[in-house]
Amino acid sequence: MAAIKDLDPAIVSASQDGGRAAAAAAAAAAPKKPLPPPIPVTGMVLATGAVGEDGTAPPKLIINHATHCAFSTGDGKFVGLPRATAGLVPGITVPAEPEAIGQTTDGSAVLVAVHHWQEKYAARGGVAAATAPTKFARPVTHTEMSQLASEWEKDFHDRLLMHEHETVFGVIKFCEAHKLESLLDFAIVSLSCALRGKSEDEMMLAMCQHGEKFTPEELDAAAAKHAWFSAITAPQ
Repeated sequence: MAAIKDLDPAIVSASQDGGRAAAAAAAAAAPKKPLPPPIPVTGMVLATGAVGEDGTAPPKLIINHATHCAFSTGDGKFVGLPRATAGLVPGITVPAEPEAIGQTTDGSAVLVAVHHWQEKYAARGGVAAATAPTKFARPVTHTEMSQLASEWEKDFHDRLLMHEHETVFGVIKFCEAHKLESLLDFAIVSLSCALRGKSEDEMMLAMCQHGEKFTPEELDAAAAKHAWFSAITAPQ
């Protein structure tokens, strides 16, 4: 009598893998669940029109001044925020004149991210909702923020906060200066998930800005200044 494996090796494979191959095949054949549409971000880095021939005239901002106000940011760009919610961002003054341009020393990506967070939480629950600590219990040992965050928070994390590494550092700095405890906690936990479990070289690459690694002296200075830094970079 022929052995089962001689008749059909796949039968033996299926029995040995506990049906995992069949389950995987069924999952692959199942209709794909459509991805949710991206969550609208009302703040935006503005496109600019042409400047004067001599290069000295201010750029023409492409913005609807009736609904949005413009801010010059610390990285040389311009950000448009809705007039109705721009005031939720601490530390900036909403221009009173329709075509006036406000100023901030923070980067454009930081301003857009902070506004998006404030628009979500402060606009609905008042200032207290945006400044209260978030839900993350300590110690956090995850390496994937997606396991801790809501769908809105995952979108915020992927598209705004962690899309460029310097943004999360700018947001942390902003939140420390303006005592936005909720966003500060979220940003620190996001950074810790990105760094946890990495080697020292991988960690420094993950934290690079403009292609340059932080020096050991800069890392030591960060640990001395920020109580949370050692906790998120220490091996778990």
